Amino acid sequence: MNWFKNLSAFKKLITGFGLVCVIMGGVGYIGVSRTARVNDMLNSMYENELLGISRCKEANVRLVSIRSTMRNVLIQEDAAEKQRASDRLEVLAKEFSTLIEESRSNFTTSEGITLLKRVEETFPEYLQGARDAVNKSVNGDKAAAVASMQSAAGAADRLDSDLSELARLKESIAAAYATSDEVYQAARTTILCVSIFGVICGLAIGTFITRLFSVPLHETVSALKKIALGDFTVRVDVQTKDETAQSAVSPRKTTSSPRIQATPKVAKPSHNDFNFDDKNEGELASAGASSRGGFEEY
Repeated sequence: MNWFKNLSAFKKLITGFGLVCVIMGGVGYIGVSRTARVNDMLNSMYENELLGISRCKEANVRLVSIRSTMRNVLIQEDAAEKQRASDRLEVLAKEFSTLIEESRSNFTTSEGITLLKRVEETFPEYLQGARDAVNKSVNGDKAAAVASMQSAAGAADRLDSDLSELARLKESIAAAYATSDEVYQAARTTILCVSIFGVICGLAIGTFITRLFSVPLHETVSALKKIALGDFTVRVDVQTKDETAQSAVSPRKTTSSPRIQATPKVAKPSHNDFNFDDKNEGELASAGASSRGGFEEY
């Protein structure tokens, strides 16, 4: 720790503020990363769940249209209308297959993948029965067409059930919302804890650096006050080598100077120093007379 104490004041301040900046930067990074994670989860939820469910619902609508078209073929008497219904059936079947194919990439759960696979396996069976019913109706074999439609009804019911089950996966979306909320709560708690920790660290670092400056300065001021009162024996004990310590050492160098140590102390005059006996008074009178005589010659 002495290496830090021996740094210059500028470097100490820069280091202290740098540490505070790093801590606050860490807080910002954690907040941004957690928020980005929540955003990614929401995007994934939309792309992999909502969009897939929407396509499955559209596929279910196509399935209902196929069943309605097949019934219309059976009740139609005009051959041209039956042919148009047959063509419509093929268009609807193609749209259904396209929607199921597109929704395959939107489900990542095992349940969704299983249901989609079952739909893909069942639809060709149903489509074959529907085509047979339409072709027999176009050829005028109404009884055979009804039989084919009834045989395809089981496959149609399974398709409708599986597509409806895929639509119920909205519950997983609610779970995704709950997970996103949990991530948000965890991020908020983490940011608060790290922020409080950063404030405490900032205060601790600031206090530590401040004491590095204030303690030597306080001792220097006390030493200078003692020197001003004539006490040249004062010493300032410092443990660092920065500018503050150098200023604290100056009084010690001053009091240790040979010139200061060699300066004799002048004793304070006492009252007895000004008491004169008769002999001293005679000598002073002779000295005064001589002085007056010398002045008279001039």
